[in-house]
Amino acid sequence: TIASFLGFEFDECELSELADFQFESRGQAQEERHTKGAAADVHGLLVAAHREGVIEEIACSEGGGCEPLVRYKFSHDKVQEALYDSLPVPESERLHRVIGLHQLRREDHAERVFNIADHLNKAHRLLQSSHQDRSLVVKANFDAAKKAISRSAYHSSVEYLQLALNAQDPKTKWKEDYELTLEMTSTLLEMFQASETATDAKVEIVVDEVVRNARCAADKLPAMCSKIRLVGGEGRYKESIKYGIDVARTVGEKIPKKPNLLHILPMLLKARRRLGRLSDDDILNLPFVEEEKFQQLLQFYGLMSSYTLISGQDLLGMY
Repeated sequence: TIASFLGFEFDECELSELADFQFESRGQAQEERHTKGAAADVHGLLVAAHREGVIEEIACSEGGGCEPLVRYKFSHDKVQEALYDSLPVPESERLHRVIGLHQLRREDHAERVFNIADHLNKAHRLLQSSHQDRSLVVKANFDAAKKAISRSAYHSSVEYLQLALNAQDPKTKWKEDYELTLEMTSTLLEMFQASETATDAKVEIVVDEVVRNARCAADKLPAMCSKIRLVGGEGRYKESIKYGIDVARTVGEKIPKKPNLLHILPMLLKARRRLGRLSDDDILNLPFVEEEKFQQLLQFYGLMSSYTLISGQDLLGMY
């Protein structure tokens, strides 16, 4: 039955390790485990299952601590499904938890991020009693999301990011895990755009949460800029610009509602006076803007000017 939780294919070594891990996780000593025939005789059970035609051997190669490494597959996917469904839900959840925690301890856990996240997600009801348990689920899903992003699997990344955020304690996540929560929400907004799965409601919920809980304007701005991009990316330029003006005021930028020559000319003359004192080399050698808020504001104004130019509006045209 344990094998059916590992997938259509599995190896004897991992199955033996899981049998050990199950007893360890229940607080039973290793010596006691060896007195349990059913748990100890994994090889014998596999031989019997192979003889009965339940499983088939597909590979045999040199392994690490469990040589030779023998891989099996179920004789039919229906056999695997029947065994998987044979356990009641509470026992099934417990087994998913055991497998997920065991795979986290393996040296190759970085290669198993999707499996680990999937197992822990199926056991999420058993992993809500402490901050440590919740953190395991959050990290597993965030790792899976980052792996999905690296493979350009943006739809999957959105799913894992949402699972990671939902696994957090809503009452404490912005206090105890501020940086992580901010990073995950920002990444989720980016993936909404990359996967083209965003809706106004989804974006509004995430952006509003960030704006309510972010500690400073520099932390709020990326989320609000994501909304500008998402709205503008749908061709709703006027709406995007209108929201952008509100964003600028939220972070302390002074922008007139209807800029005209009286607003623009003084700014242009001021800029010309400053630049007129500098040579071309001076301009090229100006230091980079290091303060994060100003970096984000430069990106913000670049974004706004693009949408203004595309939409053909004079609004903010010189900004």
